[in-house]
Amino acid sequence: MYRTLLVPVDGSPFSEAALPLARLLARRSGASLHIVHVHLSFTGLPVYVEGLPVIDAELHSQARIHEQAYLEGLRSRIAAEEPFPVQVALLDTTIDTAATGTVPGVLATHARQIGADLVIMS
Repeated sequence: MYRTLLVPVDGSPFSEAALPLARLLARRSGASLHIVHVHLSFTGLPVYVEGLPVIDAELHSQARIHEQAYLEGLRSRIAAEEPFPVQVALLDTTIDTAATGTVPGVLATHARQIGADLVIMS
């Protein structure tokens, strides 16, 4: 039936509401579960407010570390309770107008790359 399930999350409880259904489907079908988060990269120079940088390379790097830790926490928690493989991926995009650089575009590309049979999201 299903071999590969993809669940995009954004760190909110609402996005994680798709996980119980994804876990049930993976358990019943023997599918692998892929949990992904799309990191929004800001291109260009640092953003300044009143002369102070509010978004710079260091803040961007810390956000990526936090997002990866979030995904690893989900993976560890689910893998400890379930018999199926759980994989996580932190995907990158930039804020622009190109369709492939948008969050849906990045998710669609990743779904094709991993051969996802089903995308489960709330």
